[in-house]
Amino acid sequence: MNRRCKFCAGLSISHLVELAEKEFVSRNFPKEAYYRHHESFSDLERSASGGCDLCQLILDCFKGAEHEYTWPREWKGSDSDLDTSMYAAAKALDVSDVKISIEADQCFSGDKIEHVRVFDTLVVQVGIDEESHRDPEGDAEYDDSLQALPALLLTLRVPRDKVTLVRGFQIGRIQVEASLGSEVYFELAKNWLERCRTNHSACNSNEPPELPTRVIDVGLAKDSTNLRILSSQGLRAEYLALSHCWGGRITPVLTTETLAVFKEALPYAELSPNFQDAITIARRLGFRYLWIDSLCIIQDSRADWEHESGRMAAVYGDATLTISAMASSASNVGILTPRPSSESVPMPTTLPLFLGNDRPEVVMVERADPEEESLDTLYHKGPLSGRGWTLQESILSRRHLYFGARQIYWKCPDSLQSADGICARFKAPDKEYKAISHVMHAKHAQQEKDDMLDKSALLREYYELVQDYSRRRLTQESDKLPAFSCLARRFQDALAAQYVAGLWSTDLERGLLWKQEVRFCRHVTSYRAPSWSWAVTDALIVFDQGGPFPPSSLKMKILEYNVVPRNDEEPFGEIQSGYLVVEGVTTVLIRSLQEGNLLALNTAVGGADFDEPARDQTINGDSSGSLYMFWTTDDYGDSYHIAAHNKPSGERLSQFKLEAFSEEQYTLFLVYADDMTEGPAECLILRQVTNQADNTFERVGRANFWDPPMGWLMSWERRTLTLV
Repeated sequence: MNRRCKFCAGLSISHLVELAEKEFVSRNFPKEAYYRHHESFSDLERSASGGCDLCQLILDCFKGAEHEYTWPREWKGSDSDLDTSMYAAAKALDVSDVKISIEADQCFSGDKIEHVRVFDTLVVQVGIDEESHRDPEGDAEYDDSLQALPALLLTLRVPRDKVTLVRGFQIGRIQVEASLGSEVYFELAKNWLERCRTNHSACNSNEPPELPTRVIDVGLAKDSTNLRILSSQGLRAEYLALSHCWGGRITPVLTTETLAVFKEALPYAELSPNFQDAITIARRLGFRYLWIDSLCIIQDSRADWEHESGRMAAVYGDATLTISAMASSASNVGILTPRPSSESVPMPTTLPLFLGNDRPEVVMVERADPEEESLDTLYHKGPLSGRGWTLQESILSRRHLYFGARQIYWKCPDSLQSADGICARFKAPDKEYKAISHVMHAKHAQQEKDDMLDKSALLREYYELVQDYSRRRLTQESDKLPAFSCLARRFQDALAAQYVAGLWSTDLERGLLWKQEVRFCRHVTSYRAPSWSWAVTDALIVFDQGGPFPPSSLKMKILEYNVVPRNDEEPFGEIQSGYLVVEGVTTVLIRSLQEGNLLALNTAVGGADFDEPARDQTINGDSSGSLYMFWTTDDYGDSYHIAAHNKPSGERLSQFKLEAFSEEQYTLFLVYADDMTEGPAECLILRQVTNQADNTFERVGRANFWDPPMGWLMSWERRTLTLV
């Protein structure tokens, strides 16, 4: 500290906060209210050579990073090539003055200072900042010959017992513990739970819940290895549930053969590390009962599996807390297992919170890690979030205690917390599902049916949830609907609608119009759902957002629907068969197998998304199910449509080749168009099912016309079709 240059010696966190109060827009470097550091990057380098540790930290960050458009995710240190480094780029700048400001990483771009809860980042800008360089309007001094460098970010950290406020703002992220099993974290988790119980009325029930059919009795002693499977028989008590990735075969599990043995004693030493850690967590938090799927559901009994899988809403919804093993890819990884430490980083240093010897408080300053864990990264990239069954476990649970690789997190309907104190807004998952949360965690069934419930918002969130679900994988393909069944059951009560193979009777038209997110969404070969249900594919799918379609004479009519479950007692689970009988207008669609730049034809009227390649199509790596529809006329004067794949980089095509038309026959079925105003028209692409009645079709895609004439749509042939 005593060898610092005059610029670093005059820098304090309190001064940076004062500047932020004058001018702060998150993710935008201030135009005036910043700390003026060295006049050039070369001056900073000389200061580092003279012994200034903060200048050295900044210099090391530049030297150890490859020059990219943004700061690279990896710091290579001495392995970095200086000629292609951020250091070389900074040295080459015509203007390389150094400026410093303070930032709040939990904020969204454009947020003002009233959104700031924690200032946890220093921003070091060398030369012209990117925002000014990108937006010259209003800057009379703008010179397009000047180069811009992305800002360097440095993270501020403080020990848990040294958290300090400066001008009302918390400063720095709280340092995480070396071990997830530390006493500090268990006390923190207990405090989160106690605050929830005391302050969050929506999160609590009036009496202990009825235990699941079976639970693990972990006993009362913290270090005991004595545990057993308990048949609850209506016993009421608080319990924890585990949400985890199997990651392959698990042993031992509960079977018809081991049930009697495990009721006497469950062999702790033989359990997988995840389960041993879950037992430790339950005991350290003061809970006697724990539910784990493979040890509480009889794994070789189909009847028990179907019965228990249908009760997941109660299992996870009634649990006092769900332990979510977010970073454990398999049961043998462990939840509390220490993860490898971070790779080498530049030597950190400290900054004073205030200037003057009478206020000695300091905060640690270190290179910001772009790969640093947050609940957001765990939610989108963690192994648990890629598993199909865990989506409903997550949505149904009232309270979560998340275990990542570096720290713990808390989530309940009224609160979101992290051990480092930065689990807010930008660092939290972007899908809040507010309407769904209300439905899943309403204290009384009457609240779910409240007339104030926005059912349009609930349907929108439902489609978003299905999109999320489509990104997850299932070990057993047949679990596609069962792993979503408990969510569907709760939705049915709230929507007052019938569940139709993943769709809802009150919004079937919009529910039919899903499509692939990329390339194709091939239908599974073994029967799992009707062709018109999103459950027919394992591909990523998307829905167009919006509310239910308003009345129109050009809206399809649902005449009849029927879905037959494999098990009558589980109407939301596996499906044996299903059909829709619909009435609407239809026309012919021809599918061209040509690919090329088709825009020269200048007759495109809409888009088409096929679920799969044509049976007579040879696909390449660039092929996809997304095509343009072209309005054309044959020799007899009848209008029809051709769907062809537009490839802008391909050969410019001036006409369609008849020999390139697929031999398959397709029908466009109009789902909806507004008969009051000209606008988009939404269609299903259908194909007749062989060996069945002439009016029996299957869905093979969806299409839309951008701005079709209403009179032309009304001229289509009206038909009654059965969709299977």
